[in-house]
Amino acid sequence: MVYSGERVVTTFQTVVNTATLAVFTFQLRGRERSVRESAVQTVM
Repeated sequence: MVYSGERVVTTFQTVVNTATLAVFTFQLRGRERSVRESAVQTVM
C-alpha cells in the first residue's frame, strides 16, 4: 500500500510539471509571435 504522503507528493509533482510545461509552451508561442511581428516590420 502506498503511503498517502507519497501519493500527495507525486500528485503535486505532476501538477507542477504540467503547469511548467504549459507556461513554457505559452512563452514559446509568445516568443514566436513577437519574432514573426518583428520580421513583418523589417519587411515593411
